[in-house]
Amino acid sequence: MGQTVGPSIRNAKDWMPNGVLVDKLGNVSYNIGRFDQSRTPDNMAKNFTFHGEVRRKTQIVNLSKKEVFILDPNQAENAPPPNDGSGFLVSKEFRLGDWGFGLSEDIKIWGDVEKQFFKIDYGTGPFAGMSFEIGAGLMGTLFVKKYSDIKKLPKIITLPTSIKALNKFKVGDRISYYINGGIGVAAGFGVGVSILPLIGASFGPDARLILSGTWYCEIQKTGLTTVSVRYTKRKLKKVIAQIGLSVIQEINALKFKKMSGLDKGIFYEFNLADTQGREAFKWFLMGNTAKASKLAHKLKAAKAFALSGVTTRKMAGRIMKSAVRPLDFSKMKVKLKEKSVLFSIPGIASMKMKKIKSRVASDYRPINDDSTLQTTLGIYGFEREIYGWRDGNRNQLSLFIGSLQNIKKVNLDGTITLTRRYAGNFKYEHHAYKLKEGDLERELMYVMNEIGQKEKILNLKIPQVPVNLRKYLKIGNKKVPLGLKPKRKTLGYAALSVDLIMSMSAIDNLKSQALFGKANGWKKIGDKLVNNWFSNKKNKRWEICTTLFKGKKSVMGRKICIGHILRKTKRGLKLAKESLIRMQKALADMNDSEFAKQFSFFGKGLMTNQFTLTTLLKSLTYGDVHLVLSYKGERIPKGELVLIQSKKRKFKGIRVID
Repeated sequence: MGQTVGPSIRNAKDWMPNGVLVDKLGNVSYNIGRFDQSRTPDNMAKNFTFHGEVRRKTQIVNLSKKEVFILDPNQAENAPPPNDGSGFLVSKEFRLGDWGFGLSEDIKIWGDVEKQFFKIDYGTGPFAGMSFEIGAGLMGTLFVKKYSDIKKLPKIITLPTSIKALNKFKVGDRISYYINGGIGVAAGFGVGVSILPLIGASFGPDARLILSGTWYCEIQKTGLTTVSVRYTKRKLKKVIAQIGLSVIQEINALKFKKMSGLDKGIFYEFNLADTQGREAFKWFLMGNTAKASKLAHKLKAAKAFALSGVTTRKMAGRIMKSAVRPLDFSKMKVKLKEKSVLFSIPGIASMKMKKIKSRVASDYRPINDDSTLQTTLGIYGFEREIYGWRDGNRNQLSLFIGSLQNIKKVNLDGTITLTRRYAGNFKYEHHAYKLKEGDLERELMYVMNEIGQKEKILNLKIPQVPVNLRKYLKIGNKKVPLGLKPKRKTLGYAALSVDLIMSMSAIDNLKSQALFGKANGWKKIGDKLVNNWFSNKKNKRWEICTTLFKGKKSVMGRKICIGHILRKTKRGLKLAKESLIRMQKALADMNDSEFAKQFSFFGKGLMTNQFTLTTLLKSLTYGDVHLVLSYKGERIPKGELVLIQSKKRKFKGIRVID
């Protein structure tokens, strides 16, 4: 059978995906193009892949338009946020825990002290034994019409396995749960003490090899009697090396993880009004998909996939006559490397930083009668979370995804036409909890530190309605205030995110510059951007460099800071250039895995700092990009600011509208 390689789809060079979404478990929702019979871009399909564990708390998102967010100087204490009737989306995480523990035999150099009721063991030496992982959690994203209804939400959400239980939820509500477990071997060397059977502490290095499995299930109400369920089963082989201090729980640790495995996903919609559909749904929730598959096979393919992927409130009025219908199938190979640092002061504050490098490849899957699609992703991410310090809980995530797609079409004469296309997404997310009045501007500074665009973002006026929150003790008909009135009003939960979308033509333009020497001028552009930034006295050193005292000026400190930023910018641009050259070599060798790997390294160079990102965007002589800042929160509206508008595609914010 012959094979030809060439452009078989329209506007392939200008292809741009939508933005990247990251859920509370760290799963990445990545939008990729689908094709109709004429092989032109049609709807957007979702490709789910794993990024890493992301800690979340309660998130309250006000769905009102910005016009209702009018600051009232006479606003009552503890007043609910304004709402135009659009309601609120409330995301709650009910985590049961992620634990790791071991059973080992130690060669103890020191001794022990035994008393009547307990025994103290202390010593140092090597150890070896079994290692276990276990964890589970339940998450829900629910819609409420009134702010007062948030308190009425159940503390523990139960899965809707009947029409009566389903009626408690609204169309669009989502519930997800996960269970993970693993078993392996561990060996190391440590210093430890334990007061059996009460508490223990240990310090030292160890290494583990673990075979683990994760079962993830997401349920969404799609109609009066229907639910869609996405079930993902993951098998991973993990190699973990770490050194750390533990006192009952992990206090400080430095970890290195290398993981590889396979994801299998299946996506169905169930009609709970149908006896067979309800029974298949119950089995499906327990991981048994056989009954659902058997019922789905009875459907004609055209009927089964007619509304594939449409599970929003807009479809709530339709009637589903069949018991079960399939929506999607997926099979992906995962390779992931992770470095993480944990530091905590128990009961006061904790900080966790994580770097992730990942490659994900999906098997070829049909997109119509004669074409199949395969996607390979190269992912680089950096995550930082701080919690417990003066209610300053926050999570920051920087993520780049480079995607390569192979579309194979079988022609009428038996030949195969192969089309290859690629594009890049950069995302920065910042979630802050219990935000105080005046802190939203500080959070925007974090965004500017990542992407620049300072002038445009400083001119952004986000409506906000803070309120005094104070607890009272009710005695009879009187309310006695508990504690002092807060000095600053509260904004509650707020989230900011940035999405940069780079088309295939933009990547090709940068790749061409790297291959033919024009990229040698990137350093000059980067140096100029850095020097211009520091020559502006309005720009403060603390905005981009760590300082001990935020308000203090230091000539020496500013010189050290500019030297650090210049070196960092140079390294980032060098990495981006070298990675683009290797991407071209991998493309010529038809090595998809290496291409994705180098694409992720290009992303690492791009997102090094605001100056590397701005340099690469300024260097483009052709190619399409789109850059958007989005915001949402409890006492602020949902909104978007387009920082760079796509020239080729019609975007409304981060969404394609054509």
